[in-house]
Amino acid sequence: MLLRVYKQLAVDKASRLLSVVGYYHSNRWVFFRCDVLPFGAVAAVYSFNRVSRSLHHLICKLLWGPCTCFYDDYPTISPNASSAILSKAMSAMLTLLGWDHAKVGVKAADFSSAFNALGISVQLGNLNKGVFILCNKEGRIERLCAMLEAVKDRDVITRSEAAQIQGHLNCASGFFVSKALQFLVSSFARLADILRSLGSGDLQRLCDLAVTMLKAMPPRQYRSESFRNPFLIFTDGAWEDGKASDGAMTDNPQTRESKVFAVEIPSKLIDKWLEEVGEQLISQIEFFVYLALRFHCREALFNKVGIAWIDNQAARFVAIKGSSASFSLLAMAMSRVLQQLELELPSSVWLERVSSFSNPSDMPSRKQVKEAAKLLGASESGVLRVPDSVIDAILLMHREPYASLNTLSKGVNSSA
Repeated sequence: MLLRVYKQLAVDKASRLLSVVGYYHSNRWVFFRCDVLPFGAVAAVYSFNRVSRSLHHLICKLLWGPCTCFYDDYPTISPNASSAILSKAMSAMLTLLGWDHAKVGVKAADFSSAFNALGISVQLGNLNKGVFILCNKEGRIERLCAMLEAVKDRDVITRSEAAQIQGHLNCASGFFVSKALQFLVSSFARLADILRSLGSGDLQRLCDLAVTMLKAMPPRQYRSESFRNPFLIFTDGAWEDGKASDGAMTDNPQTRESKVFAVEIPSKLIDKWLEEVGEQLISQIEFFVYLALRFHCREALFNKVGIAWIDNQAARFVAIKGSSASFSLLAMAMSRVLQQLELELPSSVWLERVSSFSNPSDMPSRKQVKEAAKLLGASESGVLRVPDSVIDAILLMHREPYASLNTLSKGVNSSA
């Protein structure tokens, strides 16, 4: 790992006149000139990244080291037989280039079957079998839970504490680690901006919820074949003449199965949405069909990667961010339902926008399931019905947004 990287990069002579910091002290102005890259300057990260990526290129190209790069960290993998040589070669290259870097101590970690990178523990003991594990580094969850318990006991939180907890939650969450914490991240972000954004007792319930979810968060096990063949989901919804209809298509490359569905939306959900938002329900409908498919495909997507195309930007953004100004969308997107599924059976689904013209699920959303299946060479899978446990969980979130949910995904049948 590079040491004090910004202090190793000099500011161009022509720019040093612009790198001056001054403050008034003891009845006079005191000025300091920064001759190295100033931490916090607008272009500092951009400038350093160009240098950082050049080192990444040299490690990969000249040393043939399988390596990734994040600012000044360069996680690199190697077979046991060549790891010692590669470690010495990387150190020698950095020395030749004049870079000060860790050679001994904690920051000079040698090659190991398990290592920490950017707060994530990477476990490669079974990489020869095409399997690796990602999880939070040891002690992070315990420290975060202790912070939350302290806030709960005081029943008060400052903006700086909220921002600190949000930062820790953000590091504990990620696309390939756990998307289940997105609602918690956004909740503490709002507290950092608007301290009085919670009602009486809500802070304690939020802390309880956060601790429960953090302790339940499983490690992620990935297999190499999951990245070669992503699971594909297409969804679409319609709201015409006071009637809702949803359709979807899935393609599972592992089993080489393509399926077309019509998706049923329970009337009690429609009634709740009408009560809360009026007739403009298309975002709720579009999001529900994605939630239904995510639930139906929970086993096929477990610890795997996928791509989902959603025919509505508002619904897509809610699925990505895990938060929304619309409470009816939030009740589905918060960790309560969609993110509870991510907690129990996590996945790594990339969400994209698709227009109706290019969307293969447009036809089944208009009750043309048989025609769509014939056109697409897929199997007709009838009507997809979400279990009452999921519908009840959505409705519960309208009443108690910080309530803890019991398991949603175990031992239920999601289709009919």
